[in-house]
Amino acid sequence: MIKKLFLASLLGLLFSCSDEHINNPDYNSTKVLSYNIKKSEVTLLSFQNIEAYESKLAELDSLRKIKLEEFTKLYNYLSEEDYNNKIEELGFIEDSPYIEFEHKMNFHHSMRKEFTTEEEKNLEEDNIDNIDKLNEAYPFSVAQMTLLNYKGEVIIGKSIFKFSKDGYIEIRDGDLTKLIKINNGDLTIFSDTNVIVTYKEATENIPTVECYRWKSKEESFYFNNNSEKVIYKVRFHSYPWKGTGFAEINNYKKTGKKWKKRAKRMSVNLQIQFSDKDCYVVTRGFDSDSEYSKNVDVYFSSWGSFPQYRANKDTGIRASFFFGSFSKLLSL
Repeated sequence: MIKKLFLASLLGLLFSCSDEHINNPDYNSTKVLSYNIKKSEVTLLSFQNIEAYESKLAELDSLRKIKLEEFTKLYNYLSEEDYNNKIEELGFIEDSPYIEFEHKMNFHHSMRKEFTTEEEKNLEEDNIDNIDKLNEAYPFSVAQMTLLNYKGEVIIGKSIFKFSKDGYIEIRDGDLTKLIKINNGDLTIFSDTNVIVTYKEATENIPTVECYRWKSKEESFYFNNNSEKVIYKVRFHSYPWKGTGFAEINNYKKTGKKWKKRAKRMSVNLQIQFSDKDCYVVTRGFDSDSEYSKNVDVYFSSWGSFPQYRANKDTGIRASFFFGSFSKLLSL
């Protein structure tokens, strides 16, 4: 994981307003905003600026890592089966910092919660193959999903962002009525000069080389007589303020008649090349991590991307995944 110094984040109480305030919400602190407009409800987090948003991402990641390291120090000597039994015995939840943040903010509509609910439902119903589709539909880290509502929306500064697997929409004037129109299928709002759409964008008049602003790829692998499965994935997301390469692996195991997410010793190595709008490589990065956990993720970000960064097809992102006696490679 990239280590970052924490910036101070201001936490506020639940904030709600009526229609007349829809274009002028209070952006002075980090808080939950709730709106009910013409039978449409919007609940999302609002961050004062990019620094506050990124600081909270880094803080949540760090808290989760610290919690996991403390547990692993105590029980690292255990076999995989005993380690997972100890997790269940003690009720240890490595993602508890994300849950605690949601509770503290009274934010009950996060994408993380939506993803986890769907994941648990599919595992309970023995629909392990559906987990692949679920990971494809939610191409973000658990920390980032904690800060987005279940529709991928968040306010940063005075812009409303709507993130998805296909890209993002930015509403630069912070007009939530425009967001509601988009959610109701009114795409005429895309012609508004304050609405920036990057969905499905791949190249800009580049005939021979493909480079992307927003792309993801995931694969799965069964092993141990089909009783265990990993889903490993790579992402490249180019935001207005940074470009990020991301790699993650998740482990699942069939115990009895049910599939469960299970801890395993796993490692991820990530290599990334950031390209400019003409697909020329301008900078590179690397990150790696090893954990005794249910999932391992790593990322590398480069800031100040003007114009926004791209990743070249097949060479922009490369990741190596190690689990048990197996290894897998994936490029984007």
